Amino acid sequence: FHTDHARPTEAACTHDDAAYLGALAGSSMAQAQYSGSAAKKSFITLLAVSMAGSIAQPYPFDTRARALRTCPSITEDVMGLSQTRSWSSLRPLAAVPRGDAGYAVAYEIPDGTGERHVAVGARRGTLSVEANDIRATDADVQPAAEALVALVDQVFSKAGL
Repeated sequence: FHTDHARPTEAACTHDDAAYLGALAGSSMAQAQYSGSAAKKSFITLLAVSMAGSIAQPYPFDTRARALRTCPSITEDVMGLSQTRSWSSLRPLAAVPRGDAGYAVAYEIPDGTGERHVAVGARRGTLSVEANDIRATDADVQPAAEALVALVDQVFSKAGL
């Protein structure tokens, strides 16, 4: 994430996975994707990063989490493409994973589907875990967030954190 001003609560932010992953160079990463129910169009992605000792603070995850919690709007640089898209209806969610830093948000993208994207993540020590899913209705967002928080917490538990 990049902010245009020193105070992120007043700035639009850019979500750039390529820059984020580049800032984590030398770290160990694992990514997984799970297809859920076709009827609910559930498609969970999970990213776990064990940061290299050379990664400087503030950690890239902490900057990402702060932006998701405080930026009034997000413009995403779509990885692998030279295009951007704005996230609409960005809102924080009540269920946030425990950790040194974390976030839980829902948003929509301008693709005409009206789907709600749910994203949660946390960092404990040098391990960060992020999970995302898609839901069709607002009523499905909070239960999806709670399930993702449980998944993130389970990864930390398996790692002994």
